[in-house]
Amino acid sequence: MKKVFKYLFFVVVGTFALIGLLFSGVFVAMHYGLLNVQGSIAERNTFFGQFGTAPNATSTPPCTNAGQTVCDWTQTPEWAVINSGLQKDQNIILQVSAESGIPPRIIAAAVVPEQIRFFTSEREIFKQYFEPLKILGSLSQFSLGVSGIKQETADDIEKYANDPTSPFYPGPEIAPLIAYAPGASHDTELYNRLTDAKNHYYSYLYTAIYIKEVE
Repeated sequence: MKKVFKYLFFVVVGTFALIGLLFSGVFVAMHYGLLNVQGSIAERNTFFGQFGTAPNATSTPPCTNAGQTVCDWTQTPEWAVINSGLQKDQNIILQVSAESGIPPRIIAAAVVPEQIRFFTSEREIFKQYFEPLKILGSLSQFSLGVSGIKQETADDIEKYANDPTSPFYPGPEIAPLIAYAPGASHDTELYNRLTDAKNHYYSYLYTAIYIKEVE
């Protein structure tokens, strides 16, 4: 019986030792960049090439970059949906632009990559819901809203907007735009603001304020 326990003991210790050695090796390799690989424009755009062209797409040939053919992303069904969704939100984007001082094209530009990332990772949802309705997707897990703002980022946006001593302070006109009603549950209200699928005002507003604070 003692031999069995002794054998099990060495097996357990040996297993943990091997795991520790593996993690240590990976850490050292990452630290010295031994696991880095060179990116490829062609490989990054392979995904889009397999879905054909968007509705009403033109026959414009794909552009080239350093002799490589890259994806003509404006001809994808994802872009057709994003373009339509941005047009539906045009008045909101213009309102946020007027309130924040950030050009509407800059606000929209921040939304596009997040939407493409969302639509290409959630293919079934895209096909069944967003593509037929031509609306933007509202992320609701780790990143929130149409621009994929993380909750901790939104907290920082609010903090800097209310701190005149911060180097990121965007000016006194911003804080009233994101003020909360007395007694409101901050985290719940913030989550609801950024994930409201029917009104993207706060998603665009926090995006614009973030850009303003960084500028």
